[in-house]
Amino acid sequence: MLKKDKDGDIMLWTILLLSIFLLGMSTWTNVMVVRAVENKTNHIISLFLSGVFLLSLIILTIFIMTDHIGFVPSWVFWMLIMAGVVIGVASVVKKHIPSQIMSLGLLLFTAVVTLFSIGIILFVLFIIQFVITIINWKRNGLGVV
Repeated sequence: MLKKDKDGDIMLWTILLLSIFLLGMSTWTNVMVVRAVENKTNHIISLFLSGVFLLSLIILTIFIMTDHIGFVPSWVFWMLIMAGVVIGVASVVKKHIPSQIMSLGLLLFTAVVTLFSIGIILFVLFIIQFVITIINWKRNGLGVV
């Protein structure tokens, strides 16, 4: 990273680690849901996706922090943006809290990476998704029916 702006580095680290924490929390809540329900197929797929996205965000964060972000093709970020939006819309419709948390992590990560292009829009989507997730979590718990 650039050594001139320590405060910017700390803020970047904090937001990237928060997005990784959100995906870790999504993985954990998926495990709790898989343990509690009888029909596990959809929840296992969600658990698998959560784990894959968690691993990919850890790898991308390492690339960002070591100034090797140029090695990551742009289509990877576009796929993460699309996945975050699609998973977010589908999880709000189904009221599936672990998938909403997964979408939160993806939207926050991609908002930081694309801050000067569509990052502001993604950050607004993150805030909207965050509010909806909190409301659904308070009403429905983890969504285990």
